[in-house]
Amino acid sequence: MTYGIPPARYTVDQLIVAIIERRVVPTKTDTMRIAAHISQAPFVRALVDVSGFLQQPPYSMAARLPSLEAHWAKRVYEDQEWAPTVTQAEYHHDLQTSVLQAGSIYVAYADKAGGRTPGLPTVGIVAPNMIPSSHKGSYAKDQVWVIYSASKRAIINGYQKRVSRQPRTGDDRIWLP
Repeated sequence: MTYGIPPARYTVDQLIVAIIERRVVPTKTDTMRIAAHISQAPFVRALVDVSGFLQQPPYSMAARLPSLEAHWAKRVYEDQEWAPTVTQAEYHHDLQTSVLQAGSIYVAYADKAGGRTPGLPTVGIVAPNMIPSSHKGSYAKDQVWVIYSASKRAIINGYQKRVSRQPRTGDDRIWLP
């Protein structure tokens, strides 16, 4: 797909794939391109099965919801990481802006969840939680984690975690400079 093209000419998603599949060594400039790209990325437009995922009414009765709505409802109503007044658009914007926070850590890996082979080219971002105080829920945590899929060209997940360790993504992870 990208053979013969210098990495500087790759689209960002091609660059992510090349880093993971061909072990192209990323530069700091590549990482900045990736971060800027993800900070503008949409949330994946897909329906997801929420049975067993969401326990709070009215969502506990749903079988499938748009991905953004499902993740937002989980983070606001179940995990209480975001305040109940935060809209889906604000949740998505908080994820986008977290990607650019100073001190963020970026890791590229092939996501093999569900036994996928080969794994989907993915970038995980661990950022200090700098979302506005008015957006923080009762159980806000120290870090915001944003997961981006290069094959879907979208953010696929976002949540908060306590500072404890580096993200576990498997032996094929590539830490970006």
